[in-house]
Amino acid sequence: MLNFIRFKLTPSRLLTSVAAFGLISMACPNPSRANGTAIDPNDPHIIEKALERGILLPQKYFHRQCVKVSAQDNCLPTGFVDAATKGEPYKSLWEIEVMIDSEKADEADLRLKEVMKNFPNEPRSYWLASKNIFFRGERMSQQQTEAKGALYEEGMNLMQKCVELAPQEINCLLHHGTMVGRWSTNQGLIKSARNGKTVERSWKSALETNQHYRFSSGNTSMAATHYGMGVFYRLVPDSFLMKLFFGVRGDIEKSIMHIQKAVETNEGQIELRTELTAALLCKSRRDDSDIDRIRGAQQADACMGLKPNDTLDRISQNDCKRLKENPDLGCGYSRDKQQETNPDKFKTDGKQS
Repeated sequence: MLNFIRFKLTPSRLLTSVAAFGLISMACPNPSRANGTAIDPNDPHIIEKALERGILLPQKYFHRQCVKVSAQDNCLPTGFVDAATKGEPYKSLWEIEVMIDSEKADEADLRLKEVMKNFPNEPRSYWLASKNIFFRGERMSQQQTEAKGALYEEGMNLMQKCVELAPQEINCLLHHGTMVGRWSTNQGLIKSARNGKTVERSWKSALETNQHYRFSSGNTSMAATHYGMGVFYRLVPDSFLMKLFFGVRGDIEKSIMHIQKAVETNEGQIELRTELTAALLCKSRRDDSDIDRIRGAQQADACMGLKPNDTLDRISQNDCKRLKENPDLGCGYSRDKQQETNPDKFKTDGKQS
């Protein structure tokens, strides 16, 4: 069980928290020490030594909220620590992860092909490639269904390889479920239902690993999985017929619970607020609840009050506005396109297909 401790990581806090967290201020690269011995992951000077070897930590990272998963968590990205302590291919993979977070998709793809060629059995390269594909698709318009479908199929193939290489690795499981889920919602009604069991199984398995990985964005794999589960349990209709025909069943209470767990780790992330808005508005519609409608509107206001950092933030923030203006969109809201959530429709179309 993860115990969250709130912590704002800033350059000034780094300077004043040496004793508590073993971190020191950033330094200029020193070529004379670039090829020294491996850095101990528990070294109190890990940031300084990594920077001296040209392993960079983006400045914007220090101004993001960090929720420590344990007293020992130094709030540093796992990829950065691995790059500093393990060498290649992790140094290259860390640079690629930062590229993906910075929306440099083409550059990241070129580097990933190189790493896969030299290290074909490294799972991280496959889930990073899948993550890059996911974000490419998310930045495309809702009308580009065919192009996105081809991308997501490529992502599913990559994640199948990842799961084969590391069946108990949280990021292989997380991104496998994400790719199957996104390919399904992009295809429409029946595809999303028929693959629901696969998605649920992948994400449940990811949570069961209880592994910690902090991305370059500051988010964690566990939080991302809770986010996915929250979306899943909202989009799947809560119906006995769904369970009978497709083996899965929605649960709006579970949806809200999972999204809230994700929000607790990063209250300033816009897309998490968007999903919580959608879940609460969905509950208000299903339960005819004025309280949940008000809570949903409050989350939408909180979402719109945050500062967007990238393209996906701006898309998600605009979706918060749409959801507040039309609460009926809540149950079927998806960033790729609005989804069908009427269980009778699933039953009818399932028999016809």
